[in-house]
Amino acid sequence: MRVFGRLAAWVALACLVACGGGKEKEIIREVDGLLAEKKYEQALHLLQRELREDPKNEKLLRHFVHLFLRTEQVNFAAEAYRRLLEVNPKDKTLENALHPRNDATERVVAAKALGLIKDPASVPALIRAASDPEKSVRHAAVLALGDIKDPRAVPVLIATLKDNDWFVRAEAAVALGKVGDHHAARELFTLLDDPDRYVRENTMKALQQLATPDNRSAFVDALHRPEPAVRVMAAVALAHTGDITGLPILLDEARNPDSRQRIDALRATIRLRDPAAVETLRELVDDPNASVRILAIIGLGELRDTASADRIKAIAQNSREVSEVRVACLRALDIMTNPPPETAEP
Repeated sequence: MRVFGRLAAWVALACLVACGGGKEKEIIREVDGLLAEKKYEQALHLLQRELREDPKNEKLLRHFVHLFLRTEQVNFAAEAYRRLLEVNPKDKTLENALHPRNDATERVVAAKALGLIKDPASVPALIRAASDPEKSVRHAAVLALGDIKDPRAVPVLIATLKDNDWFVRAEAAVALGKVGDHHAARELFTLLDDPDRYVRENTMKALQQLATPDNRSAFVDALHRPEPAVRVMAAVALAHTGDITGLPILLDEARNPDSRQRIDALRATIRLRDPAAVETLRELVDDPNASVRILAIIGLGELRDTASADRIKAIAQNSREVSEVRVACLRALDIMTNPPPETAEP
C-alpha cells in the first residue's frame, strides 16, 4: 500500500507539472498573439495578472521586457529586466535585443535601458551596437556606454568620434568625458573644429571634465597646436584646474570680436582671478557685445579692481545702458565693497 501511495503521489505531481506547463504555454501563446496584433494594453494586463501569481516565471518576465521594448518604454523595460536578472543573473534578453536582425526601435530602447541599469556585463554588447547600421542605435549605445563608465568602451568611443552622424559624434565626446580616460583628451581635440556647433560644445565640456593636474601635459602640448580652437580650448580646460599657463591665449581670444570661443575664454579668465587680466577686462567694459561687457565687469569685481569702481558706478547709473549690464555693475560693486567668502562662477 505504501508503494502504491508513493506511486500515486508521483503521478499526481507529474500531472500538476504537466498542467502547469500547459497553462504557461497557453498564456505565452496568448501574449504572443496580443503582441502580434499590437494589443499592448491587453498583453500588459495579462502578464501583470500572471506575474502576480508567479512573480519568478522567467518566460513571462522575458515577455514583459519585450512588451516594453515594443512600446518604447525605456524605464519600464529596465525595471522589468532588473526583475528578470534577480531570477536569472545570466539572462541576456536586452543584450540579445541589440542584434541587428531585430527592429531598430527595439534596439534603441534596449540600449537606453541597459544604460539605466549600468551593468558592466552589458558593455561588450553595447560596444558592438556602437557600430550598428542605424545611427539612432549607435547614438543610444554610445549614451549607455557613457553612463556605465567602463574603460573597455574607450577605444570604440574614440573611433565613434569620426562617425558620419553629428549626434553620434557629440554623444561620443560626452561619453568619453564621463568615462574619464585621460588618453581620450588628445583625440577629442580633433573635434573642436567640427562643423557642427553641438559637437563642438559637447567636446569642450568633455575636455573640461578630462582636465586634471595628472593630465596637464596633454593640454599644455595643445597650447602650441596650429589650430586656434584647440589652443583656446586647452587654455580653457587648464583654467578649470587653476593652471594659468594658457592665460595669454585666453586674453587674446577675449579681445577677438570674431571668435566663437570668446565667452568661454572670458569665463575661464575670470575663474583664474589673476591680476594680469585686469587691463584686458577694463578694455572690454566698452565692448559692443553686451555679454562681453557683463563678464568683463563681473571679472573686475572678482579681482577687486577698486580703481574701476567709479567707472562701473557710472555705467550702473546710465539709464540708456542695457539692464543686464547695469545689474552686473551693481553685482561687481557689491563684491568690491562686501567680498563674499566664496563667489559663484559667472
